[in-house]
Amino acid sequence: MLEFFLAFFLVVIFVSIILSVRGQRYSEELNQAIDRIEKEGAAMESFIRSEYSVGGIDDAIHELERVKASFISFIFKISKSLK
Repeated sequence: MLEFFLAFFLVVIFVSIILSVRGQRYSEELNQAIDRIEKEGAAMESFIRSEYSVGGIDDAIHELERVKASFISFIFKISKSLK
């Protein structure tokens, strides 16, 4: 009977170690993926700064919104003249 409890106890410890190692491995993989995404984001931001001569992502977004508004007003004027 004692042997059964000791074997059961060892199995429980073994399973908990396996689950802990698996969780740690997934956590490390997730951290690596986050690091890669952050590096890609920094590279894209650098590309945008150099290619389009903007101060940063916020400036680029503001400029895109301004261009979007200009296109909408242009389309509105064209559609008015077609009527």
